[in-house]
Amino acid sequence: MVRPMMRYFFIALFCFSSLATSMSAQDIGGFRDEKQRFWVFEDGQFHQLHHQETPFFKTDGDFVLFTDSRDEFHYYSKGNEVTMHLFDANELYFTSNYLTVTTVANVLSVMREGKKETLSLQRDPFFVYGDSIVAFIDYDRILKVYEGNAINAMKNVKELENFEVNQVQASDNSVAYVNLAEEFYFYQKGEKELIEDDEPQEFKMGCDLILYIDNFGEFKIYRDGEFSSLISYEPLSYMVGDNVAAYLTDMGSFNWISSKTAEPVELSTEAPKFYRIVDNTMVYADDYGSFHVIYQDQHKTLTGYVPEEYDMSEGVVAYQDHNGYLRAFYEGEDVAVSEQIVSSFEGQGRVTLFQEGNGSTIIFLNGQLYYRN
Repeated sequence: MVRPMMRYFFIALFCFSSLATSMSAQDIGGFRDEKQRFWVFEDGQFHQLHHQETPFFKTDGDFVLFTDSRDEFHYYSKGNEVTMHLFDANELYFTSNYLTVTTVANVLSVMREGKKETLSLQRDPFFVYGDSIVAFIDYDRILKVYEGNAINAMKNVKELENFEVNQVQASDNSVAYVNLAEEFYFYQKGEKELIEDDEPQEFKMGCDLILYIDNFGEFKIYRDGEFSSLISYEPLSYMVGDNVAAYLTDMGSFNWISSKTAEPVELSTEAPKFYRIVDNTMVYADDYGSFHVIYQDQHKTLTGYVPEEYDMSEGVVAYQDHNGYLRAFYEGEDVAVSEQIVSSFEGQGRVTLFQEGNGSTIIFLNGQLYYRN
């Protein structure tokens, strides 16, 4: 979720926020059938939304955005469909699991559960965003933040910095930035904390933690109001997810940082062939080629080889085995998904969509298969 703006350096990283338990991960899916009709799978049911080809659609959270064959732009959620614009506005909508940010008519607005609130009238606004937060430069050049758990957005906008900033990043529930005095700050849940007085060379954030390379090239972690050194030099690579992280040193040491501590755990003394983090889930291939997943600090070897194709989201890794059947690591369990060889598959949050021989789309969710009649 990145929107670079002129001379500002904005990055927003994917990770899920720790919102109220009433909010769930994505359980909605969209697809085009063999006749290009547009369907949505929601609450265990299939709904045909459009009988002709849809040039664009996107699912996120509990909603779908799509452009119909007449280039009209629609919002659908929980059985309700609303025509938002009489033109294709998909490039002006930026989605996360709980918030949708729009810049239609150069007005920065946020939409939550179908309700839209204006954040700024600044033309061509600068912003970064996550699941429950939006940071933006307003017309007065002040960095402000909206946290999306209030009905009235403007009551939940706070000023973070009275001057322009050099760098801003947003995770799904926090913001980090460097001001013109080169001070490095972290903001979350109404509290702003100074991390260091010097601007870091680079940083990546994931909800409650930040990994960064300081001004002297030392690799550090910031978590729970404190920073500490991980290694005294720059890592070969590092990634940050939802309260978790991993990094690789130039000596080949591969390390994992769980959601419970700032202390790293060495996974291997040999560099992995690759690793990838999405939300709180990591997959990697070790130096022997075995395919692993770590989810909620559970470490599991899925296969002794790297699948040719896989797709992943929070707690879900779908992949084809050597025989072409679809399997999935699904929130802690390795399960067989398809009964036949699949021709294609796709993950949309916790929903996995796939096609077998006849081309019809089948849904896998919560251990159950759903077939469209």
